[in-house]
Amino acid sequence: MKIMRVLSMVCLVCVVAAGVGVAKEAASSPALEKSSVSSAVNRQDAIALGRTYIQAERQTVVAVNLQLTPEESTAFWPVYNAYQAALEPMRDRMVKLIVSYSEKFDTLSDDDAKAMLEELLGIQEGESMVKREWLPKFEAVLPMKKVARFYQIDNKINTEIRYQMSLEIPLLEVAAGE
Repeated sequence: MKIMRVLSMVCLVCVVAAGVGVAKEAASSPALEKSSVSSAVNRQDAIALGRTYIQAERQTVVAVNLQLTPEESTAFWPVYNAYQAALEPMRDRMVKLIVSYSEKFDTLSDDDAKAMLEELLGIQEGESMVKREWLPKFEAVLPMKKVARFYQIDNKINTEIRYQMSLEIPLLEVAAGE
């Protein structure tokens, strides 16, 4: 799989990063507080648009690299779409976590940090549970090697998205002795 193809998925990261920047500006500027509701709506619209784009790109990468027969394709895509829908709540939680992190970045308490870390771990556990739950459903429509290949492709896509997010989301600043 060409990694450059996956790089086009970075759009979501840019959308989220833009939303993070808007939220951070609104939180730090009294002049922007009045427009924070509008900014939140714009952020939600941008996130929805980014998700639509990412899903289309994700599906293209899977289609190109999974090499399904017409019969496999007919059986696979409904399962794939339902699988993606099952992952959507985890993605919603991740976006909410990133926005919350951006809003509290400069004033993050230890309790906030702990709650956010617990949420991140919960999201990762939830994703893992969904992947395990859907394995038999994919096995029912594809040969095992193609199922394994699909999980590899999906993992590569997710790894690239997470990598790009890691470039955009700053590390917490911790003073010496904290």
